Order: sequence, then structure tokens, then C-alpha cells
Amino acid sequence: MASIEAMDFEGFKSGYVALVGKPNVGKSTLLNHYIGQKIAAVSFRPQTTRRRQIGILTTEQAQVIFVDTPGIHSESFKLSEFINEEAQYALMDAEMILFIVDVSQFPDKEDKIIAAEVKARAGDVTRLLVLNKIDLADSATIESHEAAYQKLLDFDDSIRISGITQYGRDALLDRIIELLPEGPKYFPEDQIT
Repeated sequence: MASIEAMDFEGFKSGYVALVGKPNVGKSTLLNHYIGQKIAAVSFRPQTTRRRQIGILTTEQAQVIFVDTPGIHSESFKLSEFINEEAQYALMDAEMILFIVDVSQFPDKEDKIIAAEVKARAGDVTRLLVLNKIDLADSATIESHEAAYQKLLDFDDSIRISGITQYGRDALLDRIIELLPEGPKYFPEDQIT
């Protein structure tokens, strides 16, 4: 059996993509959509996701390993510390980071903390700003808030989506695949977690 290093990956893309953001911005909803089934719990209650969850999407041209992280926040409880550590480990292992935000909300202290964590732990990893919940804001609000989020971190691109209406989700996946490096299939094609 050939080693991964000896295999020919020409044209095939693969990599780990960390989904980061505050609680309840739509990370798990996005993961479930791409995988095609509910593998991550979705709730209006913060801290529903407590551990990193892996979702694997394999297509003819790519294998995207999504890592759904717990929402990063500034609380100092023991559970919060554990959740934040889970998210930090995901940042260090990723080839790409999707910083998912609720664009109907102006960036706050927690968004700034997340941006600082990404900057400190992720190095030169590709960073996409995912502006979710565009269905909840008018165009002027979206423009204003997007500009404010862009100031938090140096992003390679930004994409507007709605996890509920499905707007922009296919364009986001196309952009993810476009920006991933060439690489192997890390998992069998039929494995999703």
C-alpha cells in the first residue's frame, strides 16, 4: 500500500476547515447542511456544542473535513474554559478557518476575543469571514456590520449566507474547495463523521 506522501493528489483538494464564532451564529446548522444530515446539535441555547465535532464531505474534486467548534466566549466558568480549549485546538490543526458571524449584530467583545484567538493560534491559515443571517438585516446594516467585522482580522474573502433560506451556501462551499490545498482523501468516501 502506498503512503500518503507517495500518492498523486494532482487536482484533488482536501483539508480541515474549522468553524469558529460565538455561540448561536449558525456553525452547527452549516455543518449539518453540508454533511446532509444532523450530526451536530442545533439549539437556541448557548453551549449546545461542547466538543469539537467532525463532519466529512467528500466530492469528486475534494474532501472537506469540517471541524465544528464550541462557540468561543469570554465567560470564566470551568465549562467555558474547557469549551474554549476545544476551539483553540481546532484552530491550530486547520488549513482554513471560517469565522462565522451573525451579520445582523454589530461585532462585540466576544467577536474581538475570537479574532484575537484566530490571529494568535492560526498563523497564515486561509481565513474566510462568513456573514450569516443576512435574512435578518437590511442591506445598509449588512454593509455597515461587514465593514466592522473586516477590521477585526485580515480575511482572505467574505461571503454572505443565510443558514435558514440557504442563500449563499453553495457559493461558500465552492470558495472553500477553491482555496483548499491539494491533498489526499484522509477518510473513506462514505464516512461522514
